[in-house]
Formats: sequence, C-alpha cells, structure tokens
Amino acid sequence: MNLFSLKICRDVRERPRNQSGLAPENLTTLPHFSVSSATSFLKSAGEPASAANAVAYLNRADAYMSKGDYGRAIQDYDEGIQFDSMNANAHSNRGRAYFHQGDFKAAAAALSRANELEDNAYSAIWCYLARERGGENGRAELEAKAARLTSEKWPYPVIELYLGGRSPEQLLSLADKPEDRCEAEFYSGEWHLLRGDRVAATTHLRAAADNCPKNFDEYEGALAELKRLNL
Repeated sequence: MNLFSLKICRDVRERPRNQSGLAPENLTTLPHFSVSSATSFLKSAGEPASAANAVAYLNRADAYMSKGDYGRAIQDYDEGIQFDSMNANAHSNRGRAYFHQGDFKAAAAALSRANELEDNAYSAIWCYLARERGGENGRAELEAKAARLTSEKWPYPVIELYLGGRSPEQLLSLADKPEDRCEAEFYSGEWHLLRGDRVAATTHLRAAADNCPKNFDEYEGALAELKRLNL
C-alpha cells in the first residue's frame, strides 16, 4: 500500500494542504481517507520511524476526528507530533479534539503551541475559546496574537467579535460567503455560551450544524457543543 493515497490535510482554508512537512510535489492527494488505510500503512511501515509515519498517524487522527472519536484522535495526534513536533496543523487539530472532548485546558495548551509555531487566525480564535471555556481570561493573549496577523480578511472579524469590536449581528452581516456564514453562526453561538445565554447559543449552533460542510471544524464544534447542551 502507498501511504500517499491518504488525504494529507483536513483544513482546506488558511493552512497548507499538507500535514507532513513534505514537499507538495512528493504528495498525491485524493478526496478521501480512512482509519483502515492509515492503519494498514502503519502496520507495514516498520522501523525506522519517518515523516511517512507522521503523515499516516495524522491522517488517521483526522479520520477519527471526523467520526467523533476524539480520544483515539488525540492518541494519534500525539504519535504524529512525536515524529513531526514542529507541525502547527497537528497541534491545532489536537487542540480542537481536546476542545470537543471538553478538556479546555489541554485544548488551550495545544492551540497555544500551534500559534507559537505559526501565526494563524483560526488557531488564535480556538485558543481564546478554550481559555475562556476553561475559566481563564483569554483576551490579552488574543489581542497579542491578533496584532501579529498580517491580514484583516475573514476570519479576522471573529477576533473583533471576541474583543468587543463587533456584535454577533454585525459578524453575520459581514459573512458574505456560505462557508463564512456557517462559521459566523458557530462563533456567534460560542459568544452567547460565554455569556450564559443557552437559548441564543443553541439557535446559532444548530444553524452551524445544519449549514457547515461536514469537514469544517465549526461543524464538528457545533455538534460537540449541542451534545454538551443535551440537544
């Protein structure tokens, strides 16, 4: 079996489609990946460990994430990070897995490490949410990370929402693409959760679950939050 029949990266927006750190010309990306294909490769790979092992572990972690099996996803992100410790995507995805599990302190630590390795608006936003949901004040850290970003394009308005510069209604009005709209619904839901408004949060989270593509982090996040709300 060829490792590179696996899908390389799950986040298709702001990050490169390559979790391994290998040059893009050495990778072949197909539209689907699976737990079984990654497991088969790892069983046949043997030693010594290589970047190929990292790709396989990280792809299997992504597959577990898409199934909602966050415990196994975290285990595989841990394995992949052992082979590729400077991989910002892996740390960020592991942080979201912890977030979906409800382990907000571990989520914040992983997402903070991702931002140390690479300035990224999404990682900064999720780190802020993890800090706040874990009972910490994430504002100063978010302000510092926002100052390092080089673009104020989407999702920068989400950062402005959490820093008090916009309302959820204003955020939604700025989301002129369907994918941005679904994200705006999720992040508005989180904004309401932080203020204890479960009713308003539920409305936005349901909209995100209904409208976000299933490979979006915000779709998975909405499902996890609705489950925590017993909905």
